[in-house]
Amino acid sequence: MIARWMAVAWLALVPVLACAQGLPSANQVYAGPASGSPAAPTFRALVTTDIPALTQTLTQFHFFIGNAGNVATDMALSGDCTYGASGIICTKTNAVAFGTAATQNTGTSGATIPLLNGSNTFSSLVNFTSTFQIGGNAITWPGAATTVAALNIADQTVTGGANVTSLSLTTGNVTIDCGARPLQFITNNGAYTITTPANDGSCMLLVTNGASAGATTFSGFSVGASTGDALTTTNTSKFTISIWRINGVSGYRVAAHQ
Repeated sequence: MIARWMAVAWLALVPVLACAQGLPSANQVYAGPASGSPAAPTFRALVTTDIPALTQTLTQFHFFIGNAGNVATDMALSGDCTYGASGIICTKTNAVAFGTAATQNTGTSGATIPLLNGSNTFSSLVNFTSTFQIGGNAITWPGAATTVAALNIADQTVTGGANVTSLSLTTGNVTIDCGARPLQFITNNGAYTITTPANDGSCMLLVTNGASAGATTFSGFSVGASTGDALTTTNTSKFTISIWRINGVSGYRVAAHQ
């Protein structure tokens, strides 16, 4: 009972003693000496030895996290990320591994990484060292520096050339499509009709007579009496027919090769 009374009395004296010491500065505690022999308490800053040592140790590269019982628990980083001497390393998100591109160095050739599912503006040179595809179709570019022409721009200057693989047409009646290829060829193995193109354009058609060549009839063309050389049905004879359509008006001219 006496001990309890003394404790209560001491607690009651603490504010009185503290006031006797004057008003404390910020971040000060009323405590005994920071080290050495016992002495009267004063206002002073906390030191490391004022705080009892933690009895729980923390494993290297782990961290304390509260569990369901609000108790700090030693935990290792797990799941999408790991923690090591070099820091936190994440190799996947939501348990799905990152793609190869996500773990490659970005380099120093640009300040912004383009997103492939959106529109991007490239303000400098972009080099492709592998196959370039559009809609799954590979695009082959010249092996030297070049200027790309556009089909919808007028007055472009052509300083190069192109080699054409001629288009083979099936024997029989044919409707000319100059947009398919500028050079086309067909075998005359029986009477057939050549019908005018449906769109403006020009092309050349090589006709080679077979053993059963027949008459060639033209449909839809606007021509006069002179259309060039006569078409024959002689076996192996060849004829080039120049065909054009301008503003909806079609014409042709025949040139024999024998």
